[in-house]
Amino acid sequence: MLAAAPPASGQSTWARGDRAFKAARWAEAETLYAQRVRDGHPRGAEVNLATTRALLGNRERAEKDLGTLAGEDDAAGRVAGYNLGTSLAERRADEDALRELRRTLERDPHDRDARWNYEVVLRRQIEQRRKPPNPSPQGGGQQNPQSGTSGGGGKQPPTPSPGKSGPEPQAPTNPANAPPETGGATTGRMDRAQADQILNALEQQSRLQGHHQTRVMRERQGRDW
Repeated sequence: MLAAAPPASGQSTWARGDRAFKAARWAEAETLYAQRVRDGHPRGAEVNLATTRALLGNRERAEKDLGTLAGEDDAAGRVAGYNLGTSLAERRADEDALRELRRTLERDPHDRDARWNYEVVLRRQIEQRRKPPNPSPQGGGQQNPQSGTSGGGGKQPPTPSPGKSGPEPQAPTNPANAPPETGGATTGRMDRAQADQILNALEQQSRLQGHHQTRVMRERQGRDW
């Protein structure tokens, strides 16, 4: 005969923290996870506590704790790294987010949530780089960038002689965080064709609406107390 599930009051502190987390009762979840950490410091509960603090807005402390926990390549470290990368992405610290999510994918290439969030952040970076620069404000007295004289005098900048023009401005380089499956050019830059290919592939995914959420670790049976 199967035993009935215990009532909520009989559940462990960790399990009740999970229930509060699932219901988005972050303050309650933080209290319960903190109690569980005080009772024995299991790494999974520490990950959940730091994650909950990030959701409550205490991101500086939470991200520091998650970074420490992510230093070890175990189940808790992988979840901590994923949650850290996701938290950084949510506050648009994109370079750091890509670094943490890349590390998560290197440890577990099958982590679909990490890959999804990585591609969302990467797409955001590409779109920012494709935006045209803001036009310079118009108005009298604007300094000519070539001649160094103020506008309005009717003088034209000198025409450079053939073969004596200055060096052409260089295109901005792509950050070192290229997607794990994309090789890139030998110069370390992502060309327009590569960027368009990634964008087109991502745009075909109907669920590309935002980041996948952070997650918590489940309690291992018989290990809470």
